[in-house]
Amino acid sequence: MAFFHSTRTKSEPADLLQHYYVEVLQNSRFMEALHAYDVAHVVALRESGLVTDDIAKQLLTGLIEMQSEGVIESRKELSLGGVHSAEDYLRGKYGEAVSGWIHIGRSSPTNRSVATRILARELILDQLDDIIELEEVLVARATEYAGVVMPTYAYLNPLEASTFGHYLLSHVYTLQRIWDTFELGYHHTNESASSAEVGAGSYFSVDLELESRLLGFDRIGANAREIIRHFDYLLMVFYAVAMTGNAVARLGQDLRAFSTKEFDLVNLGPEYAISSSVAVQSKIPYSPGMLSATGGGLLLGRLTGAFAMTKTTSDEPFVGTELIRDLLNSCEELGNSLQIATGSIRTMEANPAKMEKQASEQGTQATAIIALLIQKAGVSYRAAYQAVGAAMNELEAQGKNILSMKVGNLSEHLRQRSGVELSFGQPELDYVLDVTNCANMKVSPGSSGQNEIEKMIHDCLGVIDQHKSSALAKREKISLGSEEMYERVNAIIS
Repeated sequence: MAFFHSTRTKSEPADLLQHYYVEVLQNSRFMEALHAYDVAHVVALRESGLVTDDIAKQLLTGLIEMQSEGVIESRKELSLGGVHSAEDYLRGKYGEAVSGWIHIGRSSPTNRSVATRILARELILDQLDDIIELEEVLVARATEYAGVVMPTYAYLNPLEASTFGHYLLSHVYTLQRIWDTFELGYHHTNESASSAEVGAGSYFSVDLELESRLLGFDRIGANAREIIRHFDYLLMVFYAVAMTGNAVARLGQDLRAFSTKEFDLVNLGPEYAISSSVAVQSKIPYSPGMLSATGGGLLLGRLTGAFAMTKTTSDEPFVGTELIRDLLNSCEELGNSLQIATGSIRTMEANPAKMEKQASEQGTQATAIIALLIQKAGVSYRAAYQAVGAAMNELEAQGKNILSMKVGNLSEHLRQRSGVELSFGQPELDYVLDVTNCANMKVSPGSSGQNEIEKMIHDCLGVIDQHKSSALAKREKISLGSEEMYERVNAIIS
């Protein structure tokens, strides 16, 4: 509880009340965010003429001394400080007649909310950095494996011929949508709650435009109550975190399957696999399981928990304390998951021979043969489909795979179903039985054709550059605000 608790209640807080009200927020990053707000607020009070130059100088001198001692260390020592730990610290230095001025235009939820928004945007930027790194490594490996043929899968069964590069690029586009989700969360997070006081606004005309600029915010909250009592902006971040976790979990599940002896399509780097204590022959793809448990399970649970916590009256402030604590943990877990995914992709090695063998022998050429019949024989899709299916059944009954298909097999079944005679020979059929040709014959946008893959790689690299520019611009705005703030501080205390 706050140091002024006993004045009103005539008692000290219970230990658990103290824990949940104060100690859960004694995180170094939260306290640094709170400290930045304390400094900016004093500067704004002085520039607004609400405190004298002498008071502002004492308050800022004390806050700078706190920085030299260590913000988190100084504030943790103030067991009753919490979101008012700056005032408590200054009270010890100068007495209440000086320290009490810092609270003009503020409240407990204001302090917590402004610091929470500063911290939440930092957490978002951390995730954006990790997403960029994963995007870059996926595109790099996609470029390397652009022409390596592999099957696409449905229900873990081979479907069509594609390339490993095309597969890897598909995950980049998922990350691009996730980026947009984080951007939306950042937009609604990065606004100042300093105008709120306890929800109806302030009696004091603080220069909040200045304060907002010094703290790197994009705007001031439009409604004093909403900005401190509603937490949907944090739910947006939880949602983006859960979405990212789901994406890397799905990637991890693919890597798990692809790296098993049954598939043998990729080998994970030794840093991301373990050995068995008994089965010495085993190289266990361990990192995909971590991605599944953390990204696909834990972070989804955190999202549902966040929604459950906010199922309260809309004036319940404690929700904000618990949400930011849980978001800190969630973002740490997500950061770990993204780094594991990035490392797994960076160090893995594909098995091109096995990929091509799987694609060649498992019938992935069937759809290309259907296309050939439509284009050369002029039959409908369904007629071609039925003829190819019947020919494959015939081969399977003989213990053969699709590579043994002859024009005669197709011709007979097509004649029986549609009365059409084939006008092409075995060379045309052999061409599409080559899975490399199958993959490259695709011509629709976003397909596995090499021209389309090259275009996607180019486009993805362009989007990555945009992502880097967006993240850099956000950081530069925050940095410029901080530089201006400390220039003003130095001018006041000098």
